[in-house]
Amino acid sequence: MRWLPLIAAPILMLAVVFGGRALYGIPEASGVRVGIVQPNFPQVMKWDPEYTLVMVDNTAHKTQLLLEHSDADIVVWPEAVAMRDPQRDEGMSQILSALATQSGIDIILGAVRDGDNGESFNSSFHIGPDGVLDPAKTYDKNHLAPFGEYIPLEGVIPFLRDIVPAIGDVDHGEGTTIFDTGDTKIGPLICFEVLFPGMAMHYRDEGADALAVMTNLGWFGASAAQGQELEMARFRAIETRMPLIHAANTGISGVFDPYGRFAPVTMLEYPANQVREMPATIAPVQSANYRMFGAFPLAKRAPHPLSVGPIWFPRLVALFTVVAVIVVVMRSRKPAAVDE
Repeated sequence: MRWLPLIAAPILMLAVVFGGRALYGIPEASGVRVGIVQPNFPQVMKWDPEYTLVMVDNTAHKTQLLLEHSDADIVVWPEAVAMRDPQRDEGMSQILSALATQSGIDIILGAVRDGDNGESFNSSFHIGPDGVLDPAKTYDKNHLAPFGEYIPLEGVIPFLRDIVPAIGDVDHGEGTTIFDTGDTKIGPLICFEVLFPGMAMHYRDEGADALAVMTNLGWFGASAAQGQELEMARFRAIETRMPLIHAANTGISGVFDPYGRFAPVTMLEYPANQVREMPATIAPVQSANYRMFGAFPLAKRAPHPLSVGPIWFPRLVALFTVVAVIVVVMRSRKPAAVDE
């Protein structure tokens, strides 16, 4: 039986490769174009009130440059571009409303939201072409980043704050929101939430056509975290069979199709309102840490290969397969009986 693993291993690998290839398809166009702005603000600007309105105005300007060079129906900005609540800041709301109405676009952006009882939420907002920021069209981040947005077990171990103080005390939201832009329903995920497959699948089950991940990886500088987070987003697109819009402050920004193929932003901003179009073949990492933007055709969501039956069924099959392989390998390693 020692030969069994030598046969089983390549058969299993071939089954995975060709089985995955059989599920790989060509996405169908939705007719909707989505724009993404990557403003590349350094993290120090985020906490300086001097730049709060500047960052929003600057990102609006980049959006106008984008629309001068390409068409877009929806434009997505990264996480926390607005470090004050746009609903409570008149100057900010005027910039956003004017941009939406004059351009005739839907805007989805990351911003701080103030609660009625003193809470502070990491949120995303939807502003329609009418320029109205509807309080009902907001989403408050559910899954907060431990030690970055809250202190785990602080109520039980209060001295943790003295050891590893959270950078920002953020309140967690309740429930999810789907942004209805008319032609496309978008499920928002904010930064850390890209780690949770169940949350992404929930949006599909609720009728979303696409996912939008808004993130600020300025925390990590030029480290490998940018590429790692992008690969997590790729898996969410593949698992849900939905297009995924990835808007990152410092990169890497772009759009995934429902099968995980990625197109990065390619328009590079130069001083004096100049825009340089980078080759479409650039490696995604080459778009990181630059002021960039781009517009893409958004695919329709694809049929899900495991949409039939309860969600636990494919997980049970995967677990059974792993256990079966382990059992076969262990049995093959047992020493043969010796006749006395």
